[in-house]
Amino acid sequence: MNFTCFDKFKGVLDSIPDEGDRMRMALAIIEYGTEGKDPGFGYPMSAIFEGMREDIDNSRDARANNKGGRPRGSRNKAPAAPPAPAAEVSCHEKNGGSENEKPPFPVSETPVSENGNPIQANTDQANPGQSKENPLPPFPDLCLMALNEELGTAFTTMPAKCRRTLERSEGAATVEEVREMVRHKRDEFRGTQFRGCLTPNTLFSPDHFEQYVHQAREEGKEAARYACYD
Repeated sequence: MNFTCFDKFKGVLDSIPDEGDRMRMALAIIEYGTEGKDPGFGYPMSAIFEGMREDIDNSRDARANNKGGRPRGSRNKAPAAPPAPAAEVSCHEKNGGSENEKPPFPVSETPVSENGNPIQANTDQANPGQSKENPLPPFPDLCLMALNEELGTAFTTMPAKCRRTLERSEGAATVEEVREMVRHKRDEFRGTQFRGCLTPNTLFSPDHFEQYVHQAREEGKEAARYACYD
């Protein structure tokens, strides 16, 4: 006798904490499904088994009725005939006119797809002022790209809190200023215990980002002042 071992059985077995009880339950499922042997469990194993008994009974009944073959009525069922080709109809016939008469309404010059929906015109012609170039990535992604370029890293994600910080800072800081901040911190942390902090989690953190950008700006102003004396 055959039966179906459903996925839910594994979940039930995994929920039994004792390994010995788990093995006895698995054996009981197999013996009941193949031989109809009742395990005779006591509580609480009996309650667990009763939750699967009906599934096993229904599975065995279904397999017994089907007898392991094809579904009833499918053996001699003829294959479905292919759909007949659509009749060719001229534009005049579609509009209710004849070949020698003008159609009741003009035939549309708009191309129509197979499903009857009009095909959209070329968007470049419909919107001549629209730019063909792809839009720039969001500001947080541009900042991450700048960080990777300066540090030679390959970060692809950042914590949500860092992304929100960068989104709020768009307009207050430029990508180039973020790049200068990364350079500044790279030089500052080089050879120190903080060199491992050159990550989006630290540099773009809401606790550090604005402060780090301000430090880089001041460093740039000071360097410019010294350059005036050279």
